[in-house]
Amino acid sequence: VEIDSNTLWQLGVRDPKPTNTGYMTTNDVPPRVLTNSMRVAAGANLVDLRTGGMLANGAGDSLVNAELRQLVVPQDPPGNYSIDVLFEAVAGF
Repeated sequence: VEIDSNTLWQLGVRDPKPTNTGYMTTNDVPPRVLTNSMRVAAGANLVDLRTGGMLANGAGDSLVNAELRQLVVPQDPPGNYSIDVLFEAVAGF
């Protein structure tokens, strides 16, 4: 994630969907849901997408390497799963 800023900033991450927040789901009705939630890591910070949160902070221009982490267990049914991941940068707080 590239941050262009001339001041202090915070980078947050979350899953914006209203149901099954933080979980990869299928488009089936009802959707299938993976057992474990998605997590996003940047350096030593780890954010669980069930709640979202601050991933990184800094000052000035920066590049934040974000790693998506999804544990899949044998009990998870096969399917085409997806999730929306929204990164939000806030500057000048």
